[in-house]
Amino acid sequence: MQMTRRRLIGGALVAATTSVAPGLIVRAQEATPGTEAAAPPGFGIARVRKHPTAEVAQAVYPDVMSRFLPMTAALSGYRGYIFAFDDADPKITINVTLLADANAADEANAVAQTYVRGMDPRLTPETPVAEQGPVRIYQLTDKPRLEVPPLLHGCQITLRHQIALPDVDRDAVASSATERLVPILHGMDGFVLYCGILTEGGWVAIDIWETASQMQAGNEAVAVWEAENSLASAGGESVTHHGVISYSDILGRD
Repeated sequence: MQMTRRRLIGGALVAATTSVAPGLIVRAQEATPGTEAAAPPGFGIARVRKHPTAEVAQAVYPDVMSRFLPMTAALSGYRGYIFAFDDADPKITINVTLLADANAADEANAVAQTYVRGMDPRLTPETPVAEQGPVRIYQLTDKPRLEVPPLLHGCQITLRHQIALPDVDRDAVASSATERLVPILHGMDGFVLYCGILTEGGWVAIDIWETASQMQAGNEAVAVWEAENSLASAGGESVTHHGVISYSDILGRD
């Protein structure tokens, strides 16, 4: 799988959720036995980081887990974290922090600054994608936590960063996306998460699947939905990263 700069498959989602009320967050796991996920997030921080070498990227992972994550997870507004390695470029990592609200995000950003100040300078990366904003759609799998890979290790993640185009009928797109697309993805084999974060200039869309083939099927379903709804022009240029998750506690942890 390659990182691509192209029109987002399902690019309509950029516009789709800018008009969705903050309360429209699907809580798929509330009544499912064996799931201990935190309350749904209201705010998300997405980072794509590029390290000098693949070896440095690998070295950063245990440092993040031992120093950054405990400080962040201790915040009262913490809702979950995702760390993944990019499929196409082993120097790139995908990092997502989910939080209760913008105030919690400010606290998390302060923790991140403290972490970076104490970081070995040889590990300092570039950050080609640095976005944050309110979570507008959040759909989890119905599966109990114990029926998906532990800490989602080895699951597949796609992160799409897109700039919105002006003059889009966002109400119509939002209605179509929330009523038609998300239920389709949620009902597919291997679905784990769909999350949409509204950013200052566009959108970050994140989806997680148990296997690469299931993720590909999900991408194809988005493309079909887009074509059938004549929404190909709703999104602008985008950057897409595919990766493999090393750690995520969005479904809870022991």
